[in-house]
Amino acid sequence: MKTKQLDILKLNDQIVALWENNRKTRAKALALKAFSDKRIQKNLFFYIHNGIFLRENDDHKTAYKFFKKAVELSPDNELSSMCKYIELVQLNKDKLAIKELERYLSKYKAKSYKITLIELLEGMSRGFSTDYEKTIIGFCIKNKVKGGSIN
Repeated sequence: MKTKQLDILKLNDQIVALWENNRKTRAKALALKAFSDKRIQKNLFFYIHNGIFLRENDDHKTAYKFFKKAVELSPDNELSSMCKYIELVQLNKDKLAIKELERYLSKYKAKSYKITLIELLEGMSRGFSTDYEKTIIGFCIKNKVKGGSIN
């Protein structure tokens, strides 16, 4: 088991070093190759961390793939859920984004998602996301979020 852990850590370190040294193409290729590697399959950090690097490099489609996997591994992880939600918004898949928000918030309390709910409320006041008004307001009430503030 220790060898398996070390292999994953080395692989993560190698990919991080590539991202940090601006070797984006190689980092992405190695991350994608490792994506379905059995040694990595249950490593939440790998999927979140590489998803963040991909997002920062405007590869939202691939970042979504990593965050989706992170949510599959840990459905109760708010960071994974929020990252998946954000990527869906970036990809103009609003219905799927709201479904992810609903999936998470129907089971768990909002912590960081409170900021998202505030942003959605503010957007609704400007005419955005009105198709989801009932859902957004319901989760705001459930999580004690009111028009631009957390109570």
